[in-house]
Amino acid sequence: NSLLSNSINGSGVTIAVMGQSALSSTTNSAPQLTAFRSAAGLPASTLQFQLYGSNPGVQSGDIDESSLDIEWAGAVAPGATIKFVYGPDVFSNALTQAIDNNLAPIITISYGLCESQVNTNYSITGLNQLLEQANAEGITIVSASGDSGATDCDATGLASEGLAVDFPGSSPYVTAAGGAMFSGDVGNTSVYWNNSNSNNGTNQYTSSVQSYIPESAWNETNASTGLTAGGAGGGGASAYFSKPAWQTGTGYAQTPNDGSRDVPDFSLNSGAIHDGTIVCSQGDCTNGFADSTGFIDVFGGTSVAAPSFAGMLALVEQKQGGGRLGNIGPNLYGLASVANVFHDITSGNNSVSCIQGTPNCSNGGPIGYNAVAGYDQATEIGRAS
Repeated sequence: NSLLSNSINGSGVTIAVMGQSALSSTTNSAPQLTAFRSAAGLPASTLQFQLYGSNPGVQSGDIDESSLDIEWAGAVAPGATIKFVYGPDVFSNALTQAIDNNLAPIITISYGLCESQVNTNYSITGLNQLLEQANAEGITIVSASGDSGATDCDATGLASEGLAVDFPGSSPYVTAAGGAMFSGDVGNTSVYWNNSNSNNGTNQYTSSVQSYIPESAWNETNASTGLTAGGAGGGGASAYFSKPAWQTGTGYAQTPNDGSRDVPDFSLNSGAIHDGTIVCSQGDCTNGFADSTGFIDVFGGTSVAAPSFAGMLALVEQKQGGGRLGNIGPNLYGLASVANVFHDITSGNNSVSCIQGTPNCSNGGPIGYNAVAGYDQATEIGRAS
């Protein structure tokens, strides 16, 4: 809030949001964004559209994803320009063209596949070279780490495909956004939340949070039935990419000695059931954040974390005078080594129950990673000592 009150709001910075659905049946129209900004007390947004390939039209599910990403990148950086880049295939059209045409200094993408599935449908080597090109252009790419916990190749039910991580987050040229969830407010609501929004000194920005809320690793899966709509934050070790030099720090920035690119790099609130995130999409928010029946659309997942962090980076770019950041991996891990700048999550896990006898699951039960002091594959970098 102190940044926003001092005009550090992302002004002059463009964030490119990757999608594969039109936002409405009317070309270059986003009524849901207008409704969201109005309900949130935010100023009008600068939204640009860039279509590559044939117009996919409004795609069920995809439009919700795109609405979430656009709204929350702009909520964190309300002065930034949001460029919605879309086409029928988010990798072949949106991401490829956004990088090839150097459309923005920051790209956020909430789509991904487990690494082996990427190689089945695309070339993971070819896509990784594209991401390397983006870094060479000074582009920062933030990607969701996935919502299937440590078993990214599984979608629902008990895991059967073993430990796996999500691409493009697993690329060494991408910053992977993991999932946390507020835990300290359980039973202590009045300690962390006000009963109503308070004005923070302007007519635009209000909040009901009193202070930092302690977090745990995001995991809303079911111990007996496995992956559910709740989900858990993706994380683990890449099976394709070796550990980049900037991920070989010491102390709280030290990653496992596994020779692999480890994810995630950081985590933000991704709770879907507990403290979810409001989104306006497809007729929502006709009465504030509610629709005509009083229903409020609440989402979760690392798809919330990625665009939110992209908004934070827009604030950083504006504050430092508009220079591009490029790959921020070295910066994040360097900060963890020298300064007390991160809240270290030390509780929870991203484990998922699995079927006995399947990969990494000889005895059944949960497989995954625990949040511990310092870096862990459930949440992120820790705090410096």
